[in-house]
Amino acid sequence: MNNFSKKYSNQLTGYIFILPALLIIGLFGIFPIFFGMYMSIHKWKVFKGRFLGLENYEKILGNINSFWFFIFGLLLMIFSYWFWTEFKNKLKNKYFVFVISIFFLVISLFVINYSWENMMKTGDDDFLNSLIYVFYYSFFAITIEVGLGLLIAYSLYQKIKGKQFFQMVLLFPYITPAVMGGQYFL
Repeated sequence: MNNFSKKYSNQLTGYIFILPALLIIGLFGIFPIFFGMYMSIHKWKVFKGRFLGLENYEKILGNINSFWFFIFGLLLMIFSYWFWTEFKNKLKNKYFVFVISIFFLVISLFVINYSWENMMKTGDDDFLNSLIYVFYYSFFAITIEVGLGLLIAYSLYQKIKGKQFFQMVLLFPYITPAVMGGQYFL
């Protein structure tokens, strides 16, 4: 037993150190996801009710087959991108790789469009429209925030008059709470 503890003491110590983090992540991150999935297939008020299966999903998504067809279209789109990035420099005929990638992209767009229309006809309009709004908000918010951040960062690394003023203005939201908290305790 002594040989075992000497041989694996570093690994055991490492696992002991990461155990609290794994427990917290498991309890507050992973468990709620699986419990939410469990709740979504049961009739749930305060106490667990009867087993519903995919009935809740059919209410909001409409035809479940259309949902899986939609997922298939997304996977085709991912495959199209993967095929292009993987083989554009490996094969001599780039035109062939381009045509195949575009072919899969067009097929995926048709599949996604057809299945989305079918889900909109049979599913919950409020839920499906909210997915569209979340997609638009996420896409435009991320692109605008990242674009403005890059523009500001690039401009603050240039030699311009008043650069220190703009750096100070950018740091105000981070500095003010700490200064006010320090003044409160003086």
